[in-house]
Amino acid sequence: MQELTEFGYVYDFGDNWEHRVIVEATGKAETGAKYPRFLGGERRCPPEDCGGPAGYFDFIENLARKKSKKAKEALDWYGGPYERDDIDEEQINVTLARIANSYRTG
Repeated sequence: MQELTEFGYVYDFGDNWEHRVIVEATGKAETGAKYPRFLGGERRCPPEDCGGPAGYFDFIENLARKKSKKAKEALDWYGGPYERDDIDEEQINVTLARIANSYRTG
């Protein structure tokens, strides 16, 4: 049987976010480790309901105009600061723990 090394999925069928997931390595489960677990990633996800890829690019372009009216409007819409290169590892781990707990109790 051939190992899966890459797969795709679509998130938010209305906005059609297409993702490609690449499996870099697999191994045996470690004794005492909690699963699922976050091993690494790049960049923060786009804001929810930003209008798909085109809306996201507009959002990023508006933020790049640091002190412009459009940048202020974009941040007001988002509800706070947004740094696309920041990844919220703590929130990812909280979410993964919630998923794991739902399988244990569900």
